[in-house]
Amino acid sequence: KRLAFSSDMNGVMTLDLATGKTISHQKEYAGSVMNLAWSPDGSRLVSTGDMAYSVRRWIVKSDKAVRLFDERASNPMHIAWTPDGQRIVSGHANGVVCFWTAASNKCDGFIQAHRSAVFSMALSPDGSRLATGGGILRIWDTQTGGLLTAFGLDEQILYTKIAWAGPDEQLIALETGLENPELTRVRIWNPGF
Repeated sequence: KRLAFSSDMNGVMTLDLATGKTISHQKEYAGSVMNLAWSPDGSRLVSTGDMAYSVRRWIVKSDKAVRLFDERASNPMHIAWTPDGQRIVSGHANGVVCFWTAASNKCDGFIQAHRSAVFSMALSPDGSRLATGGGILRIWDTQTGGLLTAFGLDEQILYTKIAWAGPDEQLIALETGLENPELTRVRIWNPGF
């Protein structure tokens, strides 16, 4: 019923697909919005690219926004809601992952997931695990922040897109070659959970 999108430096617009009218327009971002996500109930949006390395969250109907900021995190690159809508997960350019409690707007879960950026991330369908990608894939317990497993280390590629799929919860990963385009491929991993 609604579509949210970003057009470079014009912020984030939300349209009613039946009428084509603008429902919400968030402006004044520090840079391009790299990622945005709907809450599970479809009432709220969250996006990267806000001022001072923060994350912006807003209620679409009222366009009322708040900023989520933690001094330990740098520029957010990826963003997602947990399936219950209680938490927001953000992956940052300095390799940090923040777990934000939506009710308090606080990063009360913090992981140094990678040495450099979190180039990709995906929550498992039940929200119990978070996969992050860089030059290696890592899977984290979302309640404790503990590392469950790591695999696929390759210094010649980056995992730029990952997703959970199927009843066996396999991990689908797009591997992008750093200097050799022939190394770019899609691989399916079975983490064994």
